[in-house]
Amino acid sequence: MKKLRKPYALLFFLLIYVIAFLAGYFASKALVGISSPYWLFALIMDVVATLIVWAVGLAIRNPSIYDPYWSVVPPVLILFWIFHYSFTFSLWSGIMFLSVLLWSIRLTYNFIINFDGFVYQDWRYVMLKEKNPKIWFVTNLFGINMMPTLIVLIQLFAAYQILISNQSPSLLFLLGSLVSILAATIQFISDKQMREFRTEHEKKKQVMSDGLWSVSRHPNYFGEVSFWWGLWIMYFGAYQRLDLFFIPPVLMTLLFVFISVPMMENKILISRPEYKDVQAKISMLIPWPQRKYNKDDNEEITG
Repeated sequence: MKKLRKPYALLFFLLIYVIAFLAGYFASKALVGISSPYWLFALIMDVVATLIVWAVGLAIRNPSIYDPYWSVVPPVLILFWIFHYSFTFSLWSGIMFLSVLLWSIRLTYNFIINFDGFVYQDWRYVMLKEKNPKIWFVTNLFGINMMPTLIVLIQLFAAYQILISNQSPSLLFLLGSLVSILAATIQFISDKQMREFRTEHEKKKQVMSDGLWSVSRHPNYFGEVSFWWGLWIMYFGAYQRLDLFFIPPVLMTLLFVFISVPMMENKILISRPEYKDVQAKISMLIPWPQRKYNKDDNEEITG
């Protein structure tokens, strides 16, 4: 499997995902029926599909088969809701779906570009397995596969609410769509800049601090978080109410601020101690002008 060429490996991904989605659909239909609440049907379908992808990852000994699932599911699930519940495309749903689709294409494209067949495996998975091999089974199932699935799913419940809205788009809704589209654009540009940097500095352990990376240490993560806030703003613009749908983007923000960013930065500091200078002058997430600091004592200079 590891020697499978990239095009065939990607076809393998596609086959497994199609099987997983179909199995999830029929399992949900059998367990709760097509007339069940939208969130319950989607939950069972998504969980079953995730379990199949996770099982295949175990079989081929590579949990990275789950990696594009995060980006592929949202537009597929929205289209499922549209056809399953016989929704008609409105200006609301069209704008929202376009925003999600652009985000999905960007993230999936980035995975495909970086994917190098099944020799590739996310460094986080390797680290987690080596750090706690005794609980790897649980970490793999819940930490790597199920947690991202559930976080993305609850984010998408706001998208369903937009689908059923029969109001005309408000300026706030349009602002939310602009935030989401801009977020995907930021991610695309930051990914491109990082790929070019790695190509230019191949086999050299240098720190990226140019382009968008000069105003944010993680502009790609900033774009990811901003996308989900944009989706929530669209929901808020549709209903003008503050309710539980406010919680998912908060959870997504906390996930990146307290888990993803620290994990990435700890890895960088191990091989590039000079990264602490980047931390001292460049904003962690939100793009912001660089701070002035004294490199000798790593203290910020005022004025």
